Order: sequence, then C-alpha cells, then structure tokens
Amino acid sequence: MNRQNQILVGILIIQLAIVAFVFWPGRNVTAAAAALYTDITQDNIQAMTISDQERSVKISRGTDGWVLPEADDFPVTAVQVSDVISQVLTIDTRRLVASNTTSHARLGVTEEDFSRRVDLETKDGQTITLYVGSAPSARSTNVRRGDSDNVYLTSNVTANDLRIDVGSWINTAYLAVPETDIQAITIENAQGTLQFTRPTTDTWTLADLATGEVFNENNLISLLTRLSGFNMIKPLGKTDKPEYGMATPAATLTMQTQPAGGAAKTITLVIGLQNPETQNHVIKSSDAEYYVEVAGFGVENFISRSRTDYLVVPEAAATTPITGTNFITGFAGITTTTPLTATDALTGAEGVTTTAPLTATEVVTPAQ
Repeated sequence: MNRQNQILVGILIIQLAIVAFVFWPGRNVTAAAAALYTDITQDNIQAMTISDQERSVKISRGTDGWVLPEADDFPVTAVQVSDVISQVLTIDTRRLVASNTTSHARLGVTEEDFSRRVDLETKDGQTITLYVGSAPSARSTNVRRGDSDNVYLTSNVTANDLRIDVGSWINTAYLAVPETDIQAITIENAQGTLQFTRPTTDTWTLADLATGEVFNENNLISLLTRLSGFNMIKPLGKTDKPEYGMATPAATLTMQTQPAGGAAKTITLVIGLQNPETQNHVIKSSDAEYYVEVAGFGVENFISRSRTDYLVVPEAAATTPITGTNFITGFAGITTTTPLTATDALTGAEGVTTTAPLTATEVVTPAQ
C-alpha cells in the first residue's frame, strides 16, 4: 500500500469514528418523528395532576368542564387545560438524549428529583406519567416517560408551562361590588362596630359623630375601592371548617347595595382568623358558594382599623414664639445656696474692702 492509500484509509477511519461518536446510543440523536404517547387522545384524558417537590394541583373533567375536585369542583380555565394536555401528548421521540438510568439524575428526570411531574389519568383507569427535567436551552427541555428509561429533548413543554399554583388555573376574582352601588356599610371587628352611610351620591358619613369630630372620608373610600375587585389566592370548597375561624371571625362586613335602576341587596362578608403559617385569611361572601383564601394584606384594614382611624386628626395648637425678653442670661447660674457675705474681701487695685467703708465726714467741694 502506497503512501497515498494509507492517507485515504486513515481519513476513512477518522470519518467512521466521528459517525459512531455522533450516533452512538445515548447521544442526542435525531430520528424519525414518533409520538411519545401513542393511541391516547385528549378526549381520553379524565384528570391531570401536576407536581413539583412540595406542591401539586389536580384538575379533572367535570360535568360542565374542567374543575378542581379538591375544592368542590371549582371551575378552571378550560382552554388552558386543553393546551397543556395537548402539549404533553404531542411530544415526540426525534431527539434522544439518553437511554440508561445513570443519566437520569444529571438530566433531572428521576422519580425523586424532577422539575415537574405530570400524571394523566385516562377514562379507562390508566395513568401515564411524564417527568420534566432540566432545560439545557431556552427552547428545549429534558423529558422522560415514567415507564421508560429513554430521555428526550422537546420544545413542546417547559416547567413554566406546568403551573402548580391554583391561582394560575382559575379566575381569581371573588367579590366585585362597584363602589357606586354601596349605599351603607357596617364593619364589626375587635375594635368595635362602625356604621357608614351615604347621604348623597358623592359623600359618606360616620354614624354618631361627636361635636368637633370630622369624618375622614378618604380612609373609607380606600376600603370600598378594594371591595370592587376582591381577588382570592385559591378556592377551598363549599363547606365551612373549624380551622377557617368563621365562628369567631376577625371582622364582618355588611353592605347595603343598590345599582342604578336595580334592586336593593344585602351582602355579608365574613373574614376568618389568620393562618399563622401562611399569614392568609379565609373569607366567605353571602353572594358566593365558596370559601376562599385571600392574602392577609388585602383584609388587614378591615380587621385593624378603629373609629379613630376614620376621624380627621386635629391640627396642633400654635405655640407662642420666644421673644428677646425671654432669653436666658448669664445670671441664671447664680443661686442663693452660696450667699455673698461681708467677710469676703474684694480684691483689686482699688484696695477698698468692707472693713474700711466710706463715710460722709468730710465735705468735698468742687474745684474753683
């Protein structure tokens, strides 16, 4: 074999090595597209549970759409659920990353360590599991079927698409009473009972104002504005529970409402005790079926404000200015505890002492 043939053979060997390296099992291989989950359609899915290491949210198919079964079938956004299920079911197997269990921990798709776990329950009782792991780039995420060792890259779904906070799946608006509809409101809390009425369209007043007291209307308006768009963190269900604290509420609001041209209505809002772990409160409106959890800061002013918080603070009385006659002089340091006596001789060039007093025994006449 001549020198030229040797070189060609060497080049061929190198090329074969490169091909073997690239397409060796476990490398990022691009193959023919195939569905990760075959023979499963969205219509076959009865429920979906999304979990991270600490929390989970379960959504199931109800009579009239998708609901939260653990919150007495509170409705969720159907379009969003359908989109997520579609994203999972359309993951394909084109980009194989690994095919052995030793790579699972590094890729974040083990049964104990994952970014998200998705469990889809079918109508015939099957459960299919997807582990969503690390994201090597903004457009790709490692995923693994729960019953397979193969790990694939996909751009269909990311951990951010799979939310585990309930609020991201529902309409969080709970109570919406336009401020202009409220004609009177009574607030009961540990500080007492406050009654506010609306004598005119543009003004409010506080009942039982004493002589000289002035109502601070701005503080009430800020509370009424909050009632016009009161949002929840999550629904809890339709049944009262002792831990909600409704038997001894932190505050109770009773509103008399009447929209323009509409019928008068009374709405009661009960605010339960604070959860020491979350700092949230459970509330229940007489105008809604569900008990819900809300952020503590959203109800704090209903709970803590007293009558004085709705009064204008009187201006401090003007003080009398200090004039020049009120200045402190050096004589202020002299006290009577050390009186001057006749025995204390005066010193100086004059030589006059208290033992030689001046007398009037000699008349002094002016010089001529």
